[in-house]
Formats: sequence, C-alpha cells, structure tokens
Amino acid sequence: MRQQRDRAYAAYAIFAASVLVMSLMNVTPVPEGFQDIANMLGEIVRGTIFLVGPIVLVVALVYSIKLWRDRSLVFLGVCALVMVGAVIAEAALSRSAVNAIGLICGALGLALSARWFLVARRAVA
Repeated sequence: MRQQRDRAYAAYAIFAASVLVMSLMNVTPVPEGFQDIANMLGEIVRGTIFLVGPIVLVVALVYSIKLWRDRSLVFLGVCALVMVGAVIAEAALSRSAVNAIGLICGALGLALSARWFLVARRAVA
C-alpha cells in the first residue's frame, strides 16, 4: 500500500513540477539578445513535458482512483484535472488566468507530494 502511494505522489510531483516549469516559462521575461537561446531551450523543455506529462498524469489518476480514501491524492487529482481543463479552455480564459492556475496547482502539487515524502510517509505502516 505504501509503495502505491509513493508511486502516486511521485507521479503527481513530476506532473506538478512540469506544470510549474511551464507556467514559470510563460511569465518570466527574457532579456534582449537571449531570445533565440531561450526559445530553443523552451522548445526542448516543452517537448519533454508534453511527452512525459500525459503518461505521468494517467498513472497518477489511476492511483488516485485506486487509493480514493487518501484525501490528498483525491485533491491532487482534482487539481490536475482543473489544470488540464484550464489548458484546454485557454481560448476562453485569459493567458494570465491559465498561468495563475498553473502556478497554484504546481505549487500545491509539489507541497503535498513533499509533505507525503517528508512527514506523512513515516506515519503509514
């Protein structure tokens, strides 16, 4: 049971980190003269995230359904689905709203995953 929770929280940590990186990339200004390098690095990071993100999200959601009694996992699942919904509805929302949702969901996901690995994991047998 603990190993399954470890996998679920690790998957959410990876997803949250990727959401946080994408949101920070969108809100961070790039100085003049570095735009070509920033665009190249941004495309590499985005490509990696778009390959890994959906796989990790599916794994995390499956474990959330399987371990539905863990409220933190359910909250992380809802938060991840809200983030995916915000990205899909980006045309209806403003870009700043999507970035704000990404920053909030990413920070919460990393905080709850860190809490599991640093504190709560020891309490579960």
